[in-house]
Amino acid sequence: GTGRYRHQMTIRLEVCVDDLAGLQAATRGGADRIELCSRLDLDGLTPDAKLLSHVAACPLPVRAMIRPLPGPFTATRATLNLMRAQIKDCAAAGCDGVVFGLLDEAGKLASAQLRDLCNAAAGLGKTLHRAVDHLPDPTEAVATAEDLGFDTILSSGGAASADIGAPVLARMVTAARRVTMMPGAGVNAKNISEIATQTGATWLHGSFRGEDGKTSAAHVNRAARALGP
Repeated sequence: GTGRYRHQMTIRLEVCVDDLAGLQAATRGGADRIELCSRLDLDGLTPDAKLLSHVAACPLPVRAMIRPLPGPFTATRATLNLMRAQIKDCAAAGCDGVVFGLLDEAGKLASAQLRDLCNAAAGLGKTLHRAVDHLPDPTEAVATAEDLGFDTILSSGGAASADIGAPVLARMVTAARRVTMMPGAGVNAKNISEIATQTGATWLHGSFRGEDGKTSAAHVNRAARALGP
C-alpha cells in the first residue's frame, strides 16, 4: 500500500513556536526543525531579542519568522529596511534560516522586494510563507519561489487548512523542482499521516498545541510517530 512507499522517504516535521516553553517542548517532542515567531495569535511575527537569545542553545535547526507587523503582506520601503535588519539579527543569533513572504498591491508575489530580502538572507535557509495562499492559484508561486532562491514553501494549498488544500498541495509538490513544499495550517497528529500521503510532501508544519493553547511535547511526539521512522 501507500504506507510502505511513504515510509521509504524520510518525512520531517517543523514545529512553529512563539515562546521558550514551546521551543523546549517541540525539541523534547521530536521536531526536526523549529519555526520561531512571536505572537502566533497574529499568525506569527518576528521573534524578539529575548526569544532569539535562546536559539544558540537549541539543538535543532531554527528558522525565524521575518514579519515586523501584523496585517496584509505588503511592505513599504521602511518595512523592507526593517525586515533586512531583522534578517541580520536572526542570523547573528544563530538561526539557520528565515521565513518571509510579501505581496504587491495587485495581490501577486512582490518579486522585486522578495529578491532583495533573499539577497539579504544569502547563506541562510529561506522559506516562503503562507502569503502564497492569498494568490488566485498558489501553484504559480512554485516557479517564482525557485527563481528567487527560496528552498521551501509553506502553504495550505490556498485553503483554510492543509487537509482541505491537499489536492492543490499535491500539484505544488509535483511542480516543485528545486524547492521543498511544506504543507501547514490545521496539521495535527490525527491528520498528518493522511496529508503526507495525499500530497507526497516530505516536510510538514504545525503548532501542535494542547488544550491550554501551548505547544505540547506529547502532541509533537504523536505527530512525529505518525510520520514513521
